[in-house]
Amino acid sequence: MTDPNAPARPFVRPNLWASLLAGLALCVLVGLGTWQLHRKAEKEALITRMQARGDGPAVALPQQLSPIEDLIFTRVVATGRYLHDKEMRLSNRVHKSEVGRHILTPFRLDDGRSLLVDRGWVPLRLEDPATRAESRIEASVSVEGIVRTGGFGGPAFLRPENAPEDGLYNWLDLEGMAEAAALENPITTMYLAVVDTTEEAKSDGRYPIPSGAQVILRNDHLEYALTWFSLAGVLVAIFILYHRRRSPRT
Repeated sequence: MTDPNAPARPFVRPNLWASLLAGLALCVLVGLGTWQLHRKAEKEALITRMQARGDGPAVALPQQLSPIEDLIFTRVVATGRYLHDKEMRLSNRVHKSEVGRHILTPFRLDDGRSLLVDRGWVPLRLEDPATRAESRIEASVSVEGIVRTGGFGGPAFLRPENAPEDGLYNWLDLEGMAEAAALENPITTMYLAVVDTTEEAKSDGRYPIPSGAQVILRNDHLEYALTWFSLAGVLVAIFILYHRRRSPRT
């Protein structure tokens, strides 16, 4: 029989299976947090490499584009003509807190290939090509830009529909866009985001505003790591508080 005058025990002896499960969950949570920290370091190194490619001297767009991963964010020069009658627009693009469009114009290279060029941002009031006729260069030009890839970065069930019949896209479906524009010998593994060219700057002085120099790669691994470590801390706190219940006196 328990002595009623004996001091109450501050902790209840942990159950073996509860301890094992809690320990396993703690290892998983800490492991996930540590893995996210490693992913953060890898992503930062990747961003540094990509930025160095974009900041380097421009090279001629190569004939061999495979593997495309070796060319992403490389600064290149392509020579040819814009196919303005096949112009498309990328919706919901923001510049200095103003919503607008990115102008996507197919480009016929001198070597016979075709690719999509993101010429940059325009406000909604200039979405109609007729409002910026001075920017629709007809002569052969050399375009300097950054190699990028298309596709939708999120889950398939969140992917919005494009409207190719209206020339309006929510995401870069390069194969579908090439088909809609009936491009000859299209390049669909990449597109070119304009950085700046003399021809563009002289044509209209402002629009479209090139945006190709921006290296945009999501790097939210620190937030994920903090989430996993926080859950690990919560688990430890719950385990301690649960077993800190005072034993009933008999």
